[in-house]
Amino acid sequence: MTAYHEGGHAVVGRFLKNHDPVHKISIIARGMMGGYTRYLPTEDRYLWTKSQFEDRLAATLGGHAAEKLVFGEMSTGAENDIEVATNIARKMVKEYGMSDRLGPVALGHKEELVFLGREIGEQKNYSEKVAEAIDEEIRRLIDQAYLEAQRILQEKRVILDSLAEYLVREETVEGDRLERIFIGGDDPGTAVGAIDTPPSPQEPRGSEPDRPSPQPKPRLIPNSHRLVTPVLSRQRSPHPAVGAFYVPMSTDRAVARQRSGATMPTVGRHDVVTPGVRSAVLS
Repeated sequence: MTAYHEGGHAVVGRFLKNHDPVHKISIIARGMMGGYTRYLPTEDRYLWTKSQFEDRLAATLGGHAAEKLVFGEMSTGAENDIEVATNIARKMVKEYGMSDRLGPVALGHKEELVFLGREIGEQKNYSEKVAEAIDEEIRRLIDQAYLEAQRILQEKRVILDSLAEYLVREETVEGDRLERIFIGGDDPGTAVGAIDTPPSPQEPRGSEPDRPSPQPKPRLIPNSHRLVTPVLSRQRSPHPAVGAFYVPMSTDRAVARQRSGATMPTVGRHDVVTPGVRSAVLS
């Protein structure tokens, strides 16, 4: 029943012209709440219109209408929905002047604790006749929204059944999958991975031969005829001196050191230098 209740909210809200888009539906119980339907506005809203309030009333009563349509009876899950819908209708009539019968008149004077944001009472500044008209206008708005919710659910019954079946199986739905259910393009019996999981990339037909790793190439120093070979990594020196390491060295300097008979051995195109004489050798 919870799946149909939340599905009723979602289906009615989805197919109303002035209602916010449906963002997520869940039937996972949280405290006293058996599930929820979340709407996400497309822009920041500072003002509400009468048509937006009327559509919100219909979507709020969509869960109650879905229970009655499918099961022929109602549950206590619509308790909060009825309270919210009644408060919205009352504000439309008494505070917002959205009743064609009573007109733009503020009915009732509230005494509020502004710093607490709470109402401590309301002063009745209208007659019994006006109070009766207020009750009738509230009833009219509620009945009108309820009939609209029933009409949408009867027209979209197939979508309601598909959505409820998916919620029973997966408990939560949102995003593209939810929209596919709304447009009737999703089979609720299809596994989740068959649609939500993207296809794996195909492997290449033939394996390419291993390419050799790029080797460092000698570079020419500007305004000079010397070639310098870069060092790929520092390694331990075969020289017995402790802490010896390799440093880059140009080709002409290596040849000059060999001709001069330097006592420090040379390995390839790199000098083996101890930390103590590093400044003298590199200068």
